[in-house]
Amino acid sequence: MRLGLEIVRAIRAAAGDRLLLLYRHTPQEDAPGGYSLADTLQFMPELVHAGVDVLDISPSIGPHGEHAALAAAVKQAVSVPVIAVNGMREVARAEAALREGKCDLVALGRQLIADAHWPTKVRDGRLGEIIACTECSEACFGGLRRGVPIGCVNNPASGKEYLAQA
Repeated sequence: MRLGLEIVRAIRAAAGDRLLLLYRHTPQEDAPGGYSLADTLQFMPELVHAGVDVLDISPSIGPHGEHAALAAAVKQAVSVPVIAVNGMREVARAEAALREGKCDLVALGRQLIADAHWPTKVRDGRLGEIIACTECSEACFGGLRRGVPIGCVNNPASGKEYLAQA
C-alpha cells in the first residue's frame, strides 16, 4: 500500500483539486506471494482518504468470470465512483453491472480496438453492427509485443477509422 499511497499523496499535494485523480488497481494477485481481495478492501479506503477521486478495478486477464463482482466489493467499501473493467464488452453484462449497482461506470479496452464505435452503436441500439472482440490477443497485444501498430483480426479497419476523414 505504501508506494501507491505515497504516489497519490504527492500528486494530490502538487495538483490540489485541479484534476480528477483516477487509480487503476487489480483487486487480487493470484501469484505466489500475491495479495487478496481482503487486502484490496483495506487499501481502497486509504487511497480515497489520500485523495483518489475514482477507482478503476481491473482484474488481470484470466479465466472468464463475473469481474464486476470484484468492483462491487470495492464499491461497498468506498464513497467514490468505481469503474468495472474486464468482461464488460458484452452489452448485457455491462448493462447488468450498472443496473445492479456493482459499479458506477464500465470501461472497455480490447473491445474498443475491435470496434471504436461500440459506445455509439450501443447508445443507438445498433447491437447487431458491433464488431466483437474475441479476445484472441493476436493483433492488439500481439502488435504491442512485436512493436508494430495494434489492430484487430476481426476488423481490418481497426486503427484506421479516421484516416479517410483526414
